Amino acid sequence: MKTVSLGKTACLYVLVVLFLLQGCAQRPPRVKVAPTFVTPMQVADLVRYSELEWVRWGKRVVYATPGTPLCLSQADGSCVKVADGCGDEQAEALCPVVHSYWADVLNGRTRHSCGLVDVCSVSWPAGEMRRPEDTKAWSAAFVSSMLKRANFSSSEFWPSANHAAYIAASRDGYTSAFEAVPTPARPQVGDIICASRGQNRLTPRQIGLIGYDGPGMHCDIVVEVDSQTRMLHAIGGNVQQTVARTLVPLDAQGLLQFSEFSERPWILILRARRSNTTQSVNPL
Repeated sequence: MKTVSLGKTACLYVLVVLFLLQGCAQRPPRVKVAPTFVTPMQVADLVRYSELEWVRWGKRVVYATPGTPLCLSQADGSCVKVADGCGDEQAEALCPVVHSYWADVLNGRTRHSCGLVDVCSVSWPAGEMRRPEDTKAWSAAFVSSMLKRANFSSSEFWPSANHAAYIAASRDGYTSAFEAVPTPARPQVGDIICASRGQNRLTPRQIGLIGYDGPGMHCDIVVEVDSQTRMLHAIGGNVQQTVARTLVPLDAQGLLQFSEFSERPWILILRARRSNTTQSVNPL
């Protein structure tokens, strides 16, 4: 029997095909779907699962005030910026939890590593000879996992490894439960607020430029809108290397505003589609 071996070119071709297939698996079917309403049960479950994860990670709080850097509130009252490779995502007890978020998006696979745990809590030690791990951003995996656990089908919300993919799917009508609304806009519990990040930042007028592969975005799930303090509470993953509750100020009319000077320049709200009888219980 003759043994057939693949040459380097053929092997490379196979790897490229597998890579492309993996990428396609992250994209929604390009078939338009009719809008559907989000049920009160879905909203309640989305908030419940998000808050359960927040509690699991230690009830961490982050402040996102325009003009000031994001920082993680500490027990002593200080607010610090956590370095990459440190923080809760690299704690021995919590690092494996990130795998569960990836598993909900990548069919049981993960992109997170727990090779160096408990080396640092805030910043990499000056005398440490090893280099911190460059872990993959998992904020989109967290959001997608929470939506999946709250029984949103893939035709309602497309679980994605990056925020841009599920935003574009909602905007273009390939998924049914959310619509992309540029800021300023009024947030409600169960919505998803999204900011542009990285060097190529967009404005609210440019949400049509968001593609399925980028640019970089960050999104959090709205779990509370406080009418007294005019403060929005949103839970997200990979925020200062943890699952955090971010406090976001609203304007006098209760609108989420875009600010180009903010580390979180919120450019849109993925608004859950609600019937007239299922509006949020605590809008401003």
